[in-house]
Amino acid sequence: MGVAGYSEMARMLGMSDVAEKYAAIAKKMAVKWEEMANEGDHYRLAFDRKNTWSQKYNMVWDKLWNLNLFPNNVIGKEL
Repeated sequence: MGVAGYSEMARMLGMSDVAEKYAAIAKKMAVKWEEMANEGDHYRLAFDRKNTWSQKYNMVWDKLWNLNLFPNNVIGKEL
């Protein structure tokens, strides 16, 4: 969310090229997180810790900031 937040701040400052660059990086990071944290019916809290449960804080900010980094199926699995 830090990278996505940086992208949003750049957008607010009119730096669209920087905003687009970091938005793309944030989206790639969200996809990688989903792959690495997937535990079947939920997502891991830490990539190397099986049978742990992820916290939802990243998805809260994704929704509040309307970033749409995480697809609805990922959010649904976490709820």
